[in-house]
Formats: sequence, C-alpha cells, structure tokens
Amino acid sequence: MRVEPKFRWKIPAFRRGAGWALGVVLLAGAAREQPVPGVEAVDFKVQLENYAPPYEAQPRTLLESAKVQPQPGGLILMTDAQLKAFSTNGTLELLALSPHCDFDSVRRTVSSPGPLQLHTGDGRFFTEGLGFLWDQTNSTLLISNHVHTVTRKGLLPMQASSAESSGNIDVISDWFLYTRNSGLASYHGHVRVTGTNLLLTADNLLLELPATGSSFKTIVAEGHAVIDRGDLHALGDKAVYLASNDVVTLTGHPSWRMGGREGRGDELVLDRTTNVFRATGHAYLKLPRDSAASSLWLTSSPDPAGARESTNRFFEIFSDDYELSTNLAVFRREVRGSEFVENKPQGKLSCGLMTVWLSGSNRVQNVVAQDQVVVEQNDGCITAEKAVFSATNSASTFTGKPTWQSGPREGSGDVLILDRVSKELRAQGNARMRLPADQIRIVEMSPSAGANRPGSVDAGKRLVDISSDAYDLRENSGVFQGNVHLRNPQGRLFCDLLTASLSQGPGEESRNAVAERRQNRVEIVWLDAKGQTNYSWSDKAVYGYTATHSVTNELVTLSGDPVVTNPQGTHTGDPIVWDRVRNTVYAANEKSEIASNTTNTPDLFRDRDGTAVTPTGTTNGGTSK
Repeated sequence: MRVEPKFRWKIPAFRRGAGWALGVVLLAGAAREQPVPGVEAVDFKVQLENYAPPYEAQPRTLLESAKVQPQPGGLILMTDAQLKAFSTNGTLELLALSPHCDFDSVRRTVSSPGPLQLHTGDGRFFTEGLGFLWDQTNSTLLISNHVHTVTRKGLLPMQASSAESSGNIDVISDWFLYTRNSGLASYHGHVRVTGTNLLLTADNLLLELPATGSSFKTIVAEGHAVIDRGDLHALGDKAVYLASNDVVTLTGHPSWRMGGREGRGDELVLDRTTNVFRATGHAYLKLPRDSAASSLWLTSSPDPAGARESTNRFFEIFSDDYELSTNLAVFRREVRGSEFVENKPQGKLSCGLMTVWLSGSNRVQNVVAQDQVVVEQNDGCITAEKAVFSATNSASTFTGKPTWQSGPREGSGDVLILDRVSKELRAQGNARMRLPADQIRIVEMSPSAGANRPGSVDAGKRLVDISSDAYDLRENSGVFQGNVHLRNPQGRLFCDLLTASLSQGPGEESRNAVAERRQNRVEIVWLDAKGQTNYSWSDKAVYGYTATHSVTNELVTLSGDPVVTNPQGTHTGDPIVWDRVRNTVYAANEKSEIASNTTNTPDLFRDRDGTAVTPTGTTNGGTSK
C-alpha cells in the first residue's frame, strides 16, 4: 500500500525545535518530495494501514518509535521502534520491536541489519532474529539470520501429553518469513524444533500462525524431516500436521521406529487422538518375537547356535497397508509375513488380511490370518481361508477348506490343528491324506515278493490315499479314526481305527500297523505277487515288519473270526497269517476251509460308493502257494 496524505501523522514532542519542520518533512515524503535532513523527533507514530469498512476506524498496522531522524529519499531512521498489528476489535495481534531500523516511507518498508523481536498479543509466540525486512505492501516480514522462536502453553500441538504441552517449544532456523495476509510463518535452513520429549529437524518448517488463544492449525516440515517424540523416531521428506483431526502425515520414503517396532510405507499417518499408525503403499512392519516362545507359523526348528539366549528374534510383515495401535495391528492386501531367528528365516505366511494382537511388552501374542492363507516352512505348507496362532498356545488352527503338504505327503480336512512344538497335525472332518505307498505297507506287497511281477511299479512312486473322519499325525506315526478307507493300487483297507508307523524316506520301512474294528469289521483286499486278488475280513489286522541279519519277516495277522478268500478258496481260522515275503496265506491253528471259486469277489467287499473293490490291474485266476 502506498502512502497517501490521508494518513494521520502524530508528532507530540520534538528536539531542537524542529517539530513543525518534521511534520512537513514526513508529509512531503509521502508526496515523494525531498525532506530536509537533520531533523529529529521523539514519540513518533504513523498509522500504516486501516481496515476496510465497516472497520475503517480501526487501525490495522501502526508504526511507533521513541526517536526518528529523516533521511534523503523518504528514509527515516528509527530508534526503539514498534510495529503493531491489531484485529478488527482493536486487540493486539502482533508486536515487533527493533532498537534501530529504517522506515522507507516511499516503499512502505521497515528494515534493519540489527536484532528484532516479534510477540503475539497473548504472549504465547515469541520470535527473535538478526536482520529483518517488513514489507507493508505485501504484508510480509523477513528475518534473515539466527532465528529463534519460543511457543508457550501448547501453541505447538505436536507435543504428546498435557505435561509436555505445558512447557515451551523452541524453534531455531537460518531465516524466517511471515505473511500476514495468509497467516503463514515459515522457517528455512537447519530448522530445529525442541521441547519436552520432542525434537523435530527439517530443511523448512511452515506454520499457520493462529488467532489469539488457539494453536497452530497446520504444521508442515519439508526436506529431511525427522521427528523424535518419546521413544518414537520418524522421518520422511515431508511431515504435515493438521490440528483439525490431530493427524501427522509423513511422505517421501517415510519410516519410523518405536521401541522394538519399526516400519515404513509410501505414506505414514499418525492419528494422535487414537495413537494409531497407518502405513499405505509398500507397507512394512518389524515386530519383536518373544525369545521364549515357539515358532508362530509352523513348527519350531532347532535354534541356531547361541540363538536361545539371543534377542535377535523378530517378525517382518509386508502388505499394501496396515494400522498399528498399542495392542493391535491390522494388515490388508498382499500380506506377507516372515519369522527370523538370528536373521535366519524360520517360516513365512501370506494372506489377504491379518490381525495381530500385541502384549504390553511389545510382543506378538495372537495372530488371525484370513483370505487365501498360505503358511510355509522348509518343505512344508498349509493353505486355508483362516488360520489362528497363539504365542501362549502351541496349537494353530486352520479352517476354510484347509490343506497341507510335507515333502511327498499331503492331506486335508474340515479343520487342521497343528501343534508347533510336538509337530503333531490333527485333521477333523472329511480327513484325507496321500503319501507314498512304501511309507505305510499294511496292504503293500513286499518288495522282494513283488519285484518280479510284470508291470510292477516301485512303491515309492505309487501313492496311497487314506480317508477317515479324523486323523492324528506325528513325524513317524499316524492314527486314523472313523470310516477309515485306505486305497492303494495293490489293495484296499476298511476299518474303524488304524494306527500305523510311517517311514520317512527311501531305505526306511513302515514297521507296524494295526487296523481295528469298533462297529464295522476290518476289510482288506490286496493283490499278491502273482497278480491274484485276495479278500479278508476280521475284527483286527496287525502288520509287522522285522529284519534280522539276512532274514526278513513281513506279516499281516488277522484275528477275530477272520476269513480270507482268494482264487484257491476260502480260508478260516483264528488267526490267519498273510506272509507277504513268501506270498502265502495260512491259518496259524491249521484250521482252514478251501473251496474252488469261479470268482473270488464276495458281496461283502464293496467300496463305500457301492462299486466292487478290485485293485487296479488284478486277475482272479491262478493258484496261491
């Protein structure tokens, strides 16, 4: 705004009798005429700006000085100058103090290479610096060096608590710019904000200067912004605080660390009202793992040397976004979690949604994963629609069409329950399992007896399917309960309860198995070494394998009124023994009935779907030994 004659100039006292002359000089300066130098006055006041109607009687900006000296070109030297800004109701908003400055009445500026102090009317905001320029036309104040600001009584709301907000906040920077029309104050160059439990550094800091009695509405830190508040350390290229929702947003490769937790994302949001962290885009979170707890994903692997005493145990979780509060974390979309001990992965999980409950000690307590859950460890894997894990309970539960795979074995059930410590896997409801035939040999022909049979296939390449109401698997054994049906290319088994040892690999043998009756009799159909089909039913069938020096015995003993029928005839006795090595069936008490058969398929042997049970590629002719 240019100086016009309508401005009122008040000069109540003069030195050396020059009062009249100075008044002429000032008015002449306003009219762009050359003033007479050397005139000095005291208690100088000039109203620089008024409000528009209906507040035209209220001065908006007032410049005062204890002593003035006019200079050529409309320049006035001021001593102990004060620049005051008022609201429409006459309340003092800002007060600027300078011991020595220059007032350019033509350009409407006040400047000085010396010190300046700036106060808000309520005393809650104080700024000082060295070298300044006040531009009345643009309503801007520039402080060029050594800027120091003090805010009081919670004016800067990034403080964390009422105790912290009662203290002062200090801001230092290289230079400072204030624009009155927009209410924005900005700090530039080596900005450092300190307070009780708070440290903020950045290249630039932008504040929306508040009205009297309120806090800053907006705070923006740009360029290498770093926030330390309590045990929170956060950084990014830009940090924005909005008082309207009490939220801090960090962008530009932001990351954070707090206690044992740390994370990052394309955007980080801290809701100070709820103390919730939100990470959006390429979100990452690291959480400490309880050193005393077992693995959370699948089974506990042997700890690396010295790892049991180590604190270097943690989870890493990637997702599209997450929300983290004190005791809860929720991860959404493309969730991928890994567990580490001494920086070695112990297992990994992927899903669409994961909820993690945390203890007060910053440890993972419970995890619920949903939507296409896949848990992997070594050569093991479980898939499901939902998985529930607990750090205090070693049993993990999988539901929603769960399946599992471990090496060449695989299975499913309505519910899978894995004990991560004992490595016991339990399937409940529509339980199914598939494994190599040589790992459970109750209906599998002995390799020595069946090796020369035409078309024979190595048992390690054949697969056995077992279905039941439920089963319980350990590393080397399995228990199958309720409507057990075992299917093997060389045979079939029906029973109510099957307990079997399970071999682990080539060269190992399945040593024993017991099939028992609860309601239904044990039914077995098998293909012998000559390709002939044999049928049996009994109350119990016991398989045993022994190898002593050069002697190998492999027997299936049928007891409880057993009956065996084959092309040779029908055998009875109690017990009846199927010698798998010698390919013979005999009654141990020498009681046997043999009848000639045109077909040896009894009506009793029907699959659960009603079809006749005959192993693949069998014949009914021939004579057994």
